Amino acid sequence: MILVLHDGGALRCIDGCVKNLISKGIVSAVSAFPLGKKFEGLAKFAQDHGVAVGAHLALTAQENYGIKPRSGNDLATLSGVEEELSLQLELAERKLGRIPDYYDSHCFVLRAFPAAYETMSRWFGIKPMIQITDPYTGPSYRLCGKLAGRTRDRVLDQVREFQKTPGFIFSHVGLDLFPSWAAVYATLMECEIDIAATPKYGWWLPTHVL
Repeated sequence: MILVLHDGGALRCIDGCVKNLISKGIVSAVSAFPLGKKFEGLAKFAQDHGVAVGAHLALTAQENYGIKPRSGNDLATLSGVEEELSLQLELAERKLGRIPDYYDSHCFVLRAFPAAYETMSRWFGIKPMIQITDPYTGPSYRLCGKLAGRTRDRVLDQVREFQKTPGFIFSHVGLDLFPSWAAVYATLMECEIDIAATPKYGWWLPTHVL
């Protein structure tokens, strides 16, 4: 499986876990909030370890992450959504010093605005990473599952199942937030798990800058 971690760049209790798993060499990509106060630090760490960085875009305020959309426009309209997304992608580009490797949306809210995917991809030249059930039909990276579980055995069962058909799998890790996030983190840190695409095995994101 190709492991992608979400919700980076905002909280220390998440980013610390993400960095430890990156150091272990099993993470292929990190989706980090451009609006997050810790975006630059996590992005630099990921890049220094050859891990791709995606822009994790938010359309609603996330008080627990200290995140708030920038534009103030009506985010119930396509034009308002596209302006907000472009502001966040431009912010990610400034903080990274380059265009991110891909983009996705927090809680997959962009599936309600499939036309926005096409616009962002045309403006920035990168693909979205979306769920396999998403209605958007343009070029994209497709997530075929989520790694989650409250126990070590459950997480390992999921890993074994996902490894039968290699593909993009996303997950959340973190301490002192949700039991399932902590269980995934502890299991991945403890166990030797074969990940299909990492710096060790080769690249799958052609836009990545080594």
